[in-house]
Amino acid sequence: MRKCIFVAVLTVMAAAACSKENIESQMYGDEEVSGIEVRADVPEATKTTIDGVSVLWSKGDRIGFIADAGSIVPGGSSYAVKEEFAGKQTATVTVPVVEGADVTDGTTLAFTAYYPYSAKTATDGSPLAEIVAEQDGQTGNWGYMSTTFSGTKADLVKAGLTFRHACAYIDFQFKSTELAGCPVTKVTLTSLDETKLFTGEYVLSAETGALTETASGTRYNQVSVSDPVASLGSEFQGKCAVVAPVDLSGAKVKICITCTRDGKALTQTKVIPGSNLAAGRKVTLQLNLDKTGFNVIGFEDAALGALMAEKFGSDGYLTVAQAAAVTDEQMSTFVSSILTKNTGISSFHEFQYFNGVTKTPNFFSNSIKIGKITLPNSVCQISDNSFRATNVTEINNTSRITGVGLNAFYGVATLKSIDLPSVTSIGRNSFLKASNLESVGDTRHLLSVGGSAFSGCGKLKSIDLNSVTSIDENAFQYCSILENVDLSSLTRAGNYAFANSGLISVVSLGRLSKVSDYMFSNCVKLGTIYGSLPGTIGVYAFQNCSKLVLSEGQLKTVATIGNGAFDSCRGIVGEISLPQVKSIGSAAFSHSGITSIDLTGAPITEISSSTFENMSNLTKITISASVIKFGSKIFLNNSNLSEIHLLSTTPAVLETDALKISDNDVYSGIIYVPQGYLETYKNAEGWSTYADRIQEEN
Repeated sequence: MRKCIFVAVLTVMAAAACSKENIESQMYGDEEVSGIEVRADVPEATKTTIDGVSVLWSKGDRIGFIADAGSIVPGGSSYAVKEEFAGKQTATVTVPVVEGADVTDGTTLAFTAYYPYSAKTATDGSPLAEIVAEQDGQTGNWGYMSTTFSGTKADLVKAGLTFRHACAYIDFQFKSTELAGCPVTKVTLTSLDETKLFTGEYVLSAETGALTETASGTRYNQVSVSDPVASLGSEFQGKCAVVAPVDLSGAKVKICITCTRDGKALTQTKVIPGSNLAAGRKVTLQLNLDKTGFNVIGFEDAALGALMAEKFGSDGYLTVAQAAAVTDEQMSTFVSSILTKNTGISSFHEFQYFNGVTKTPNFFSNSIKIGKITLPNSVCQISDNSFRATNVTEINNTSRITGVGLNAFYGVATLKSIDLPSVTSIGRNSFLKASNLESVGDTRHLLSVGGSAFSGCGKLKSIDLNSVTSIDENAFQYCSILENVDLSSLTRAGNYAFANSGLISVVSLGRLSKVSDYMFSNCVKLGTIYGSLPGTIGVYAFQNCSKLVLSEGQLKTVATIGNGAFDSCRGIVGEISLPQVKSIGSAAFSHSGITSIDLTGAPITEISSSTFENMSNLTKITISASVIKFGSKIFLNNSNLSEIHLLSTTPAVLETDALKISDNDVYSGIIYVPQGYLETYKNAEGWSTYADRIQEEN
């Protein structure tokens, strides 16, 4: 391709017919190569982070291919653009296939393509991308673009290929009134951090097409551009350089600008802060050579840049030093008073330079549409309400964030992901109703989650809660595809913490003293809880967890079971033993599959009203000797109950209708009592009603 102007995305659209006959041959010297003929289009106009308008195909340019052994696309092959397409935006190119391959619409292809093709290889045979240190800004090596494809031939023809830049770019822009008419003959940028390198040889990854480092001896910390400006003036002008996508944040770089005045070379040298370079991104370095602090910030959103320059800068521009001097109070005033209500901002990546600001301003106050933003290193907290109800789509440089405040992203439906590797606390309602949030990255250091923090995040599939000790009420309610959580460190949980979520399994509740009320209610997919249960199970804690299965020993350490705790847990079946239980609430196991309950040795003193109602599968129950009272209708709607075993030698007090099993019927099965106490029970108040069905244990 002709690289005088470049774009970040190159789209290759395949328009060939879907048939195995669509195999054409091309001669490379004496070698004939066959492949799938496709159409390659370059968009007429593209506006991305790399500003450009056209990229033209050029005769002799080649597209290279990387593929696994055995692939029908031969690895190491390349395709040369035909002469007839030189200088045009549309070309017909060929994806090579192995000679003799039988290619149909359903044939599977998997390969990485890169442009331009490089004959250089690493020791393992991988292609090498060579980023030259000396560039002229127009005809130099403009880096590499790549794409990966996996699918059928029909998929290739239908969807085409999208090439993305594997390199980053630095756009040098200069102006000067004092040096008007003088040329800038050379600009050199040098990294002062020996680990942050700009140029040299980089291996192209076969899996992603991205650049990966080779031995350090083949890479350099310098890039330079010759003749970037023919004649300095009052407007910024210059050229771009290609560099590796290295993150220079926190590093220093030295810039040397050489001009010619009156036939003599004049060089200015400055040390300035580095910035974040990334594949497919351009960093614009605007330098006013008349100024001592000439590191001018170039704003992606020109309107925002003009407002900030007017407020905090001078002469219509804003330098890094001027941005760093802005305080929290000044930034807050700017956002609330100068950015008028409902202002639409496309991006605020330049916020990263405001290192005097320690907290995020409140864009919610004026309903600012913030778009994309990059935080400065000085911000470690995302403040209350900062981005509430905005349309923020991307938030960068969050690695230092330790806390996310109240309502910080409440109702933000545009945010899909945020990386929070250092966060320890996430406040109440932080991501409430952030309906498209899919990921918060690595949260291994997270300790506390506030109430309703992620409630309604219906696309959040996973989150690392392994270190979390506290989760407040409703925190993950309605997270409908959140499938697995590890709660090994959790010591306190609020009501409804995971209610109505999509949980399938939970690892360890062992450090909790109580499963809170409604904590997992309506988690209809929850099937497994690994480890023992806490001593207290709250009201309706597992209600409607219809797939929940508990092992024989998981209930043996439970002391308190709240009302409806396991209501409609149909997966809990067979015999259960509750030797430690002290109290059981009403309808605790309603609509479960339990057939037998053993309370032998349990310190429970009262079987409360309706405790075991609606257990249609229950056939046998053994009551602890500690029980001294039975509430009313404790076995209501248990028509299959046939055995009640009483271990106490002293008949417990029976409330009215204690053994009623329906509106019209009472228990008709056998009541077993300790040997030697048959008459005691037959003559006891309340029990005498059932004298004909009381028997001694064998």
